[in-house]
Amino acid sequence: MNSSSAKYSAFVEEISPISSVEDFGRILRAKRKAQKLTIHDAAALAGVSVQFLHDLESGKPSIQMGRALNYASMLGLGIAALKATEPTRVLPETTGPTRQP
Repeated sequence: MNSSSAKYSAFVEEISPISSVEDFGRILRAKRKAQKLTIHDAAALAGVSVQFLHDLESGKPSIQMGRALNYASMLGLGIAALKATEPTRVLPETTGPTRQP
């Protein structure tokens, strides 16, 4: 295993907090590389386009969550919600959906 592969393997073996779409994409890319899959091979195995994987691994915020979770599962990753010790970002409070007349 070369040093690059070792770096990716170590990254995905630990619990990695996800606080952004960029974090999620980095974890998925690291797992794919640790499994020695090219983006083209991973796309074929997952039944998605190379563009979708590129967008997902790059942290594109408008990615389809269902497809992203299916891809993570294919790589052997599960998603769990853990209580954070502190919020990393506070969303503005809303009073609910607004309707346009």
